[in-house]
Amino acid sequence: MEGMRWLLKRPKLLILGMMPAVLVTLILLALLIALLVNIVSITMFLTPFAQDWATGWMWTVRIVTAIGVIGLALGLSAALFTALALMIGDPIYQKIWEEVERDIHGEVPDQEPGFFQGIKDGWALAWRSVLFALGCTLISLIPVLGPATAGALNLSAAAWLLTLETASRSLTAHGVPEKDRRRCLRQQTPMTLGFGFTISGVYTIPLGAILFMPAVVVGSTMLAHRVMELSNYQLPAATDKNPPPMPGMINL
Repeated sequence: MEGMRWLLKRPKLLILGMMPAVLVTLILLALLIALLVNIVSITMFLTPFAQDWATGWMWTVRIVTAIGVIGLALGLSAALFTALALMIGDPIYQKIWEEVERDIHGEVPDQEPGFFQGIKDGWALAWRSVLFALGCTLISLIPVLGPATAGALNLSAAAWLLTLETASRSLTAHGVPEKDRRRCLRQQTPMTLGFGFTISGVYTIPLGAILFMPAVVVGSTMLAHRVMELSNYQLPAATDKNPPPMPGMINL
């Protein structure tokens, strides 16, 4: 991971960036333990329709539902982890981001996002993740195929949201409007989802979230620069009130 290689050359920033992740990990771990302790009750609540089925079918549906619920929780926790870490550790991640910008760009952009932008990005990621999770929970109530479908959708949505929100700091600082941020990332969908799935994957490794959260900040900044480069994105002039659409994109 390129972001981690960058941080290994700057161990002080790596250690500093791990501190907010430790706190958020403890919070989410407590919530996941509470979920596992109550998973039987939750599964029975979600599958009342299977109560009168044959024993084999009843337990098959409930086991699949339990797996789906746990999968949803893991997918949601990945997004919530990043959201909470961005909010709690914003001053620290701001410092890391500035160092990456100086390394890539030679200087920190004039439109530096600042503390409140980090809070806004973290909050946006949190509520969007919750909405997607609620929608996927409804889908998971569909017998047999619902839980697996909901789990796949939730993981894909989490990957997209993780990349969108973590890359927003750098894209915003370079003056990319919110709608164009989404357009840039959609143009590079494989890269966008690949980065998000990588984040979700390393978060499943024991202590991976703590170790890699600073690398996510570094990697997302590098990704933002790469996406702008590949999309040939040109910022409109300050006097241009009606900037042209990005190449290859349709106005929404």
